[in-house]
Amino acid sequence: MKRPCTCNRFTPGKPFQHGQCRLCWLYANDERYQKLWSEPGPTFVEQVKKVGKATAAWIAAGSPLRTTEELAECNAICQACPEYQPLLNRCGKCGCFLSAKARMATETCPLGKWPTREKTESSPQPTEGT
Repeated sequence: MKRPCTCNRFTPGKPFQHGQCRLCWLYANDERYQKLWSEPGPTFVEQVKKVGKATAAWIAAGSPLRTTEELAECNAICQACPEYQPLLNRCGKCGCFLSAKARMATETCPLGKWPTREKTESSPQPTEGT
C-alpha cells in the first residue's frame, strides 16, 4: 500500500501535537504503519484473481471449514508472524484478509506456517489458493 501522505508536517519521536499531519506522524513513529505503507503487496487485480481461484477450489471441495481450534491456531500463528498486518487483520505476504482465509479449510499459509489437515473425505488436503 502506498504511503497516503508525504507532506512531512510532524516532529519525529515527540508526541503528536495540534497542527501536525497525523498520517505522517504515524508513519514516522509507529513501525506498524511504516510496514503497512512501505512494503508493496499484491495488486488489487492479483488479489481478486487469487480470491476467485481460492473460492472455486473451496466450493469444489465441498466448502469445508476449519474447526474452532484449528482457526484459533492459525490466527495465533499469523499474529506472531512478521508479515501480519494487525491494523487490517491481513497477511502482508499474500494480501488476504485472515478472517476469511483462515476459515476455509482448503487454504494454506503462503509461508507454510499453518498445520496441514489429515487427508480424509470430509477434510480435503489444503491447497495453495491465496
